[in-house]
Amino acid sequence: MRSAPDALSSITVPMSVAASPGPWYRRLVGYKNNNADDHTSIAALSTAYIEAHKHRIEAILHGSIEHIVVVPSSRADRPFASQPLANVIRRSRPFRALLADGLSWVPSASLARATYDPEVFREGGDLVSGKRVLLLEDLWVSGSHPLSAAGKLLALGASAVMILPVAREVSVDFCGPSHPYIIAMESAYSVDHWPR
Repeated sequence: MRSAPDALSSITVPMSVAASPGPWYRRLVGYKNNNADDHTSIAALSTAYIEAHKHRIEAILHGSIEHIVVVPSSRADRPFASQPLANVIRRSRPFRALLADGLSWVPSASLARATYDPEVFREGGDLVSGKRVLLLEDLWVSGSHPLSAAGKLLALGASAVMILPVAREVSVDFCGPSHPYIIAMESAYSVDHWPR
């Protein structure tokens, strides 16, 4: 990642790995297109994962989660109220009260893959200054959006940020068959697994 501070990648923990192409990857695409079954799957995974690892997340944040912020869509026509991942967290009874409109996308902005630019985001409707923020991303591809969003949250005064992608996209052709992500995909999934 060009120009992203190394510290940002050290606060990133993916919940799962998604082969592209593959069934879990297709489910993530379906969720972005507002498929109700896919929203239910992602809400269940996110809730179970955060609950199972709350103590680890709080160790990274140096305290309890005060806000859950989603990486905003780069689609200018998609306000916070209709962000797919925000809608998923609204379905999570234990965590919906923590959901905050912390960031929005700058309408005229663009962000190339593997590029770090916090200025493509602006402050949302809820203040993050002084807050410990769990930043949710749906699908980590190159990391441009979540790393840039985390950088913006820190620039806005968040006291700590942890990035939690629902899935890390992996191409077998790119990684090779012995890569830890490929091995993880071939193993039975456990929500208790903490890939650090």
